[in-house]
Amino acid sequence: MANLRLTPLLALLGLLLTACPSANTQAKGQLEVTVNIPTGSGITPNVQVSGPGGFSQTISQEGVRLFDQASVGNYTITAQDVIAAGDTYKAKVSVGSAPGTSNTASAAVTANTKTSVTVDYTQAPPSGAVNPEKTFTATLGIGSLVFLSSSGDGQGRLYASGNAANKNTPSGRLYLTPANLAGSGGAVPSVQIAPEDGLYSLIFAGDGTLYELDRNDLPPTPSTYIRRFARATAVANGFSPTPLVITNGAFSFSTGSGTIQDYNLYKPSDMALDSAGNLWVLDPESTARSSVDGISNTPGRLVCYSAADQTAAIAGSGSLNTPGRVYYGTAISGARALAFDASGNLWLAGGSGASARLVRIASYTCPNLPTSGPNAGNPDNQELNLNSAGVSSLSGDKLVAPVDLAVAGTDLYVAQSDGTTNNILKLSTSATAIPNDIVPITIIGLEGSLTGLAVDAEGKLWVGTAGAPAPNPGRIYKLP
Repeated sequence: MANLRLTPLLALLGLLLTACPSANTQAKGQLEVTVNIPTGSGITPNVQVSGPGGFSQTISQEGVRLFDQASVGNYTITAQDVIAAGDTYKAKVSVGSAPGTSNTASAAVTANTKTSVTVDYTQAPPSGAVNPEKTFTATLGIGSLVFLSSSGDGQGRLYASGNAANKNTPSGRLYLTPANLAGSGGAVPSVQIAPEDGLYSLIFAGDGTLYELDRNDLPPTPSTYIRRFARATAVANGFSPTPLVITNGAFSFSTGSGTIQDYNLYKPSDMALDSAGNLWVLDPESTARSSVDGISNTPGRLVCYSAADQTAAIAGSGSLNTPGRVYYGTAISGARALAFDASGNLWLAGGSGASARLVRIASYTCPNLPTSGPNAGNPDNQELNLNSAGVSSLSGDKLVAPVDLAVAGTDLYVAQSDGTTNNILKLSTSATAIPNDIVPITIIGLEGSLTGLAVDAEGKLWVGTAGAPAPNPGRIYKLP
């Protein structure tokens, strides 16, 4: 009898279970997550998937992961950055066919439907932004920078010229001692600043001989443009005595087809010394050259004063008022900065926008001036152009406005500044092109426009700027 009484109860329970299905019998959907990583990167992805009912899963390999019994509801997919071998890999999460915009996204799973999610990892381009290790300020805008690194008094000093656009702009010479450079930064002591009208740039020879380029009166007014000082004078931060001056005097000489007339220097912008002690001066705006005898009237000249001619002038009148050896042509046109690399190649840089370029000239010679004949004391003119042997031109989208060059071993640094762009490119001195993916170095907190570069004995880069408004217009930054 008892079994008979249970039969109706069991039947009723069966009806109730049919009317109220369990959670395991609820409708489900599918969530498919595809993770892509760059070919050959070998990185381990880190993707978190979370959803209804406390669902949580981590995906740590590339490929397709299918959750084929996913509860209906909203899921959050988050892809964490991955760092491998010093490189950062970032991800974007896409739902369906909509392109991803961030590393996280929400995906809705509905009954009996597959929802697709794609995670794409890509290598993040390295950031070129750097915080300077230290900053020095000065009461003059900074023009050129150069280290006095040979042995003797003043070894390790960093010298700078005041940034002078013309003779009416405050300018001068200043320096930072090794103790200053090792400190935390701050203002350049006033006792280490020597004002000098028209001072534009400076360089040191290996023995500490100092060359300074002035921008005083332009032709036809005669003026001293380059002065050479002994090491002791430079260490004293003085401007005399002056063993050698190079002037901007006018000259002319005859050739078989006519008379060539020119100024020795017009408005030079930069200078450099080669390993033999020859002085090279870049004069980008000179257009005075005569067109007789097939000589191009293209603006821009590269002038060389040999070490022997300088020595002879010091032993004589102390003045070089001849033009030196003059080179001109399309390789020089537009260039405003120059530097020699360790292999003896001469680098020129200049132009802006689409015309910006670097030019490398392989070991060009600087012969002495003739001492006899109709051109005694004047150059045998030679044209240098981009078709000449050993001359190559580099350009690219990232080269926009080069203003200065510095060489450290096999590295070439290019400072750029055009009022908007202020950055530094780092290239190999063996480069034949400027890579499109090159990452410019930018300085966080930069004030003023970049003007000069120098490299210290440890290979650290120092950067000068024309500066912000007074009382501290000029700045010198040490980069890490």
